[in-house]
Amino acid sequence: MVVLRWVWTETGKEEIAPRVIYYALRVLMMILSVVLEDWAIHELIKSPRHRTLAVVLVASSYVTWTYQTHTFSNSVETLVVAWSLVMIQRIRDDK
Repeated sequence: MVVLRWVWTETGKEEIAPRVIYYALRVLMMILSVVLEDWAIHELIKSPRHRTLAVVLVASSYVTWTYQTHTFSNSVETLVVAWSLVMIQRIRDDK
């Protein structure tokens, strides 16, 4: 929000319009969801064939495109759980 406020005030306007805040947060969550979820899938699935299938299934999922781009706590929790699984797999593989 600090970066958004800085960019917005550089345009000469005083207050940020609510619509701009709404769309900025949605775009931020979409980017985080796409990048971090796909990265976690690449970390979790070793087979390139299965990895491609998993990425396609997640990317084409209705839930991913509607709910993961919202700024709900569930969206953040999904990313935290995915990366927790990555950490567990890394710990398990090191043993």
